[in-house]
Amino acid sequence: SPVKRARSSLPSSKLLAWSGSELRARFTGDQLTLRLAPSRGGINHFTVEVDGRRHALSLRGEGPADWRLALPAGEHELRVVKRTEASQAEGLFLGLRLADGARLLDPPAPRPLRLAFYGDSITAGACNGDIAEDQYADLYTHDGTRAYGALTASRLGADYVGIAISGIGITATWDQLLMPEVWNRYAPRLDAPVAPPDGRAPDLVFLNLGQNDHGFPASKGLAIAADFGPRYLAFVRQLRGRYPKAGIVLLMGGMSAPQEQPAIPRAVQQAVQTLHAEGDRKVWSYRFKAFAWAHPRIDVHAQMADELTGFLKEEVLK
Repeated sequence: SPVKRARSSLPSSKLLAWSGSELRARFTGDQLTLRLAPSRGGINHFTVEVDGRRHALSLRGEGPADWRLALPAGEHELRVVKRTEASQAEGLFLGLRLADGARLLDPPAPRPLRLAFYGDSITAGACNGDIAEDQYADLYTHDGTRAYGALTASRLGADYVGIAISGIGITATWDQLLMPEVWNRYAPRLDAPVAPPDGRAPDLVFLNLGQNDHGFPASKGLAIAADFGPRYLAFVRQLRGRYPKAGIVLLMGGMSAPQEQPAIPRAVQQAVQTLHAEGDRKVWSYRFKAFAWAHPRIDVHAQMADELTGFLKEEVLK
């Protein structure tokens, strides 16, 4: 039962690109074999959870790989969750093999709430497990399942997907792509197909961008783009077009840009005011108190999740 944006790219395969991409299943038997293969980029890191017990899975090399687990006989529940952000590695889920005589059961019940987060390295959980300085050499310490969005979803018992790319913005980027070019694709590249809307749309959609719209030009002694506000609003309208019934929460923070660049909170506030004036009342904004000068670590992500969970319960889900 795939609950995230995943694409069948080979017969009986699922492309797992975005961090938080998740597969769930229930089955019987006394053993489990997962078959996965790298698709693009570097090492893929996954969390495999069976009956609530977590295991780390790192997908290396070029060809398909089998991951095996012996289990006590009986019924079991499986979760496979991608930890590594999409811009760093993509993988293919090729299937699972059960013991002789075992069988798949009905999939786990759908969770009552579905959350979708759009953002940059903050939302991706980049560097959140690094002990010293930020680094991208060993992505094992980058864990999208422990980023604030995934933690918020866990606290609310909700489905989660994180469409998040390190270095990206709406008007500026440290790489080559801007979020409006790839936000609706199966992976963060222009040759990835546009994903059709999910059969079950998210109930809440979150947007946390602006750090790189400020940070990249600032690194060159330049100001944020003069048209950041209108382009931010235009992207929010794109989200509304894809998700006409969802609540939209415009987020600020996790790092320093909202403090350093007043154009960011101004753009967020103006977007909310404009949409409210047009009759769209299902739009909110929230500015995090917790933040870090470098990428937020796991403790800051937990604080952000606590803040956001409280805000949602008090203002959005009431």
